[in-house]
Amino acid sequence: MKAVSTKQLCFITVILFTIGKFNFMPALSARYLAEGLWVSPLINIIIDFILLVFVLKLLVKNEDVSFFNFLKNKFGRPLATAIAIILSAYLALKSLIPLLEEKSAIELTFYESQPSELTFLPIFIIIFYVAVKGINAFSRSIEIVIWFFGASVLTLGLLSIFSGDYFNLLPILNHRPKTYALASYNTALWFGDPLMLLFFMGKIKFDRRFYSKAFISYAVYALILLTGFIVAYAVFGSITERQYYLPIKISKYSPSLSNVGRFDYISTMMLVMASVFQLSAYVLLAAETLNDAFSIRKKFLLPAVITVLIAGVTVVLGNGFFDTLRFTQKYFAPFFIAVCYALPIAFFIPAHKTLRRDKV
Repeated sequence: MKAVSTKQLCFITVILFTIGKFNFMPALSARYLAEGLWVSPLINIIIDFILLVFVLKLLVKNEDVSFFNFLKNKFGRPLATAIAIILSAYLALKSLIPLLEEKSAIELTFYESQPSELTFLPIFIIIFYVAVKGINAFSRSIEIVIWFFGASVLTLGLLSIFSGDYFNLLPILNHRPKTYALASYNTALWFGDPLMLLFFMGKIKFDRRFYSKAFISYAVYALILLTGFIVAYAVFGSITERQYYLPIKISKYSPSLSNVGRFDYISTMMLVMASVFQLSAYVLLAAETLNDAFSIRKKFLLPAVITVLIAGVTVVLGNGFFDTLRFTQKYFAPFFIAVCYALPIAFFIPAHKTLRRDKV
């Protein structure tokens, strides 16, 4: 069933690609590049745009074929199942960073001491519920979430864009190419998002302007991201590398809100809502792919297993976000890059038999 319209897919692109990139990544980029921190995401945005073009071509070419059937007809069932497992593992691992970021943001804003792990139980219940409801409900909910997302971006933009000193960004391109490449590599964990769109294969209702709308939505995401990085350094200057959770810091220390009170509470709640939506997407898409691969009839089983697994890992890791980030960058970054950028190339290898269209 065609559950996702072109408009909904564009909203998904803007929201899911943007969420989570303003918590730690600006500080990490500033640590390598200082005033040139915006170059690192620009490099990754360009690389991801190339990936996006490949992904969109695959989606249009296989508009009546589900993603797993595409894999099965391309590589045969055994290899298709292995790829489905790899991609689901990728989504599960990719969920850890935003999940730990969200956990740290809640602890930083609302608690003076370490809260009980049960405090975060409602988040996992929501993730499980959204994953069970499926892509149809998820894609409809995006039309509501986009308004909250837009209001958040607009509010934070107005609070910060006129408060910065843009001379902080000078001189431009003052680092060696190797330094830019290193910064881009070490922030690559937050990118590779166009790959996620492949999981919607066979579920999209295309319209005549699909490509132009998809590219415009990607441009909106890129504009938000680059503007955010530029404004961050204009506002915080040389201390940007120590400013984690930028949306919270901007709303907490903005001169415009000095008499309003703890506006950072609202920012944190918006951040949590957005992150829950992102995490739900990861669990939902991983569960749907594995369901297709193993033909599991109980719809709730895989969302429950994946949610429990990531919840358990979160409890085990505790407050070790920076240790987890360093470990992930060192050992999993090559895996992430291979899955995001090397694996899709194999999808263009001619199929060994005619693709079977799904029944609609």
